[in-house]
Amino acid sequence: MFGRITTAAPRTARDMDDFFAGVLTRAIPWPVGQADFHWHILHDPLAVEEQLAGPYRKLTDQPGLAAVEARWVHTTVMRGGPVAQYRTAELDTTLARVREEAAAIAPFELAYGRPEVDRAALEVPAYSGEQARRLWELTSRIDAEEPPGEAETERAHRLAPAVVKALGRAFTGRLARTSTDDDLKAIDDLAYRADLTRLHNSDPVVVPLLNRLLHGLEAFPDFVGETRRTFTVLVCQTVHFLRAAADLDTATAFGERRTGPDGKRIKFRDYRRRFDKADGDLVPVEGDLQQHFYTRLLSGQIGHLVQVEAVNRALGRADILVHFGSRQYLTEIKKNHTSNDRAYLEKRYLAQAAEYTNTTAPFGQLLVLDLTEKKKAGTLRVDELTWLAKHRPPNALLDRAVVAAVVTGNRYTPSDFST
Repeated sequence: MFGRITTAAPRTARDMDDFFAGVLTRAIPWPVGQADFHWHILHDPLAVEEQLAGPYRKLTDQPGLAAVEARWVHTTVMRGGPVAQYRTAELDTTLARVREEAAAIAPFELAYGRPEVDRAALEVPAYSGEQARRLWELTSRIDAEEPPGEAETERAHRLAPAVVKALGRAFTGRLARTSTDDDLKAIDDLAYRADLTRLHNSDPVVVPLLNRLLHGLEAFPDFVGETRRTFTVLVCQTVHFLRAAADLDTATAFGERRTGPDGKRIKFRDYRRRFDKADGDLVPVEGDLQQHFYTRLLSGQIGHLVQVEAVNRALGRADILVHFGSRQYLTEIKKNHTSNDRAYLEKRYLAQAAEYTNTTAPFGQLLVLDLTEKKKAGTLRVDELTWLAKHRPPNALLDRAVVAAVVTGNRYTPSDFST
């Protein structure tokens, strides 16, 4: 109820002298400067002021005592360890879990006893009922649980990426600690379906396109189990990238007002926009699309699983590699000035994209930057520029599946179509 301030209290004959002596000399005093992790019940400040703080305010007019503001008068539910022993992510996760579980506890009343002298304050004991005890039990239980280790977190990402996206890494890591592989996969399938259901009402392009690609992939016998789950996550990320690449302006996609060491603004080249070699404009290269896709993946749910220019892949170097444990999926990046026709692009680039699947699951991706000359007649939609292709080398027994897409470059903006 009342907290002690840091100035030393004068020694007097009053009863409160024993309180100060006890606080300063007890065997386990509250360490100076230490912040401990607490769970508190806060009360209505107006009610506290009217019924508690106001009537007893004169008692605080004593040397070395200070009244706690009405808004900070609280009932302590649980005291954990020093805050310095917790990682920020642990505190955030604990807060989220307690908020979720405490929502099921109905409002309750507490009865309070007479004030008692404690380590650094006069405190009032609360007599808890069943509901209050539930609150103490859940905060104590969650605080005592060990955070998931690196192996559990990696297993959660590998087997339940959709759950990680929906519920967070820490929660899914704890789930992985007590769940079998099959259980995690089943939960992940539910989370993925729920995510698709949520998107169904909000995105008329992404969801139908994803459904079309996944339906086509189901024809491949290896598109089952963990391979299905992990490659689906990559395809989802890719489709969202394609949508963003078709929409976001330069400032949103790459940032704006970049300046050099001299303080002057640097003109940023957006590989998707019109260029004119006669005016000295630099021609976009494969690396522009590669860097954009790589950066986009890094900022998403599988960012820690992505590598760029990975070596020792089919005797060569892979543009973008995403690895889910033993399952690895490669995305080949190309540019083309000649044609964006599907048959033409497959003839030129499909075999290379499929070649990287020879020592892993037979699924990969191909992204082509279309730099052909455009006319002011409109641009193809994302779902018209994305398709599922298959390739089987001579004498091979197994088809390779490649999700292929064209990213439109050298394009006009909508205002350019007005005459």
